[in-house]
Amino acid sequence: MFEDMTFAALLDAGKRQVSDDVLKSEGSLVYNAIAALAYELEKLYIQADWIMKQADPAKADYENLVTLAAARAVYPAEATHAQVRMKADAAVPVGSRFSLSAYNYVVLEEMTDHTYNYRMQCEEAGSGPNELRGELVAIDYVDGLSSAAITELLVAGKDADGRDELYYKYLDSFKENSFGGNIAEYKERLMSFDGIGGAKIYPAWNGPDWCGLCPCLRISDTGNTGSHDARAGGRIRNSSYWPYGRYSVGNRCLDCYNNQCYLPARIFLGNLTNENRRCS
Repeated sequence: MFEDMTFAALLDAGKRQVSDDVLKSEGSLVYNAIAALAYELEKLYIQADWIMKQADPAKADYENLVTLAAARAVYPAEATHAQVRMKADAAVPVGSRFSLSAYNYVVLEEMTDHTYNYRMQCEEAGSGPNELRGELVAIDYVDGLSSAAITELLVAGKDADGRDELYYKYLDSFKENSFGGNIAEYKERLMSFDGIGGAKIYPAWNGPDWCGLCPCLRISDTGNTGSHDARAGGRIRNSSYWPYGRYSVGNRCLDCYNNQCYLPARIFLGNLTNENRRCS
């Protein structure tokens, strides 16, 4: 906005305000006085230009965009930690630490589906360790352990929102407001789950108290190689859709038919998780 307000332009404008009868050449008293003023004014215009840009979300730096977005109740997503499966040849205490490449991991719990299989979490947040597999180096001594390796990614780590992601969220906030269990809130909550790449909401599917959910799981998070519209509601391995039946979302059961899942719209959305299982 103030690109033309340079030192030279301000100096020339100041000299034009002085009569030609007065000496205005470089080194004169008038020149020196105007030059000092022009120098300070140029700095003020530079600062004013920066302030104007920071007030525009399209041009604001990340730190100022965070402040602008907060006024719309839009906040950047924080980085999350990757969780992996470790296969060992001996019992490993919870809390033991291991290392692979530049990343350190801590054992969270023993998994019950196989012997000496453990859920581990990367200590560093972000997507960096998502592709790592292989032999681990024990940081803490574990009695009887001779081999341990990461064999599977259980929960993908996510990077924190960058400037572009936050800016698009900010723009989306003007399209529809998320509140009170409306479509926007259901979609917002579903999209916050690990692995969910899209969602379709069907309001009042079975009357005023019901809402249909059709979440789409990202292919990269399931290992599927089929359609990019593969539907799932959680971490169902080797499956690109919800088969017929009842599943749980957190502690809630829902019915799934034709790749669409339905649950009461009146339930508290904060109870939803993406760790799903068959309901008995």
